[in-house]
Amino acid sequence: MKQHEAVIKVMEEKGGYATLGFLNQNVLKIADCEWKTKTPFASIRRIVRMKDISSR
Repeated sequence: MKQHEAVIKVMEEKGGYATLGFLNQNVLKIADCEWKTKTPFASIRRIVRMKDISSR
């Protein structure tokens, strides 16, 4: 699973909306997604800003 797919999955499970803190706590728990970055929270912020995930 790609990183942006993990963010989308967590948001969908939460009903389409989630705070950045909630995403930071739960996205990294997705088992089949690898976060090989030194700054995963910055990556999550970038994904939320760049992806149009509110329309999914």
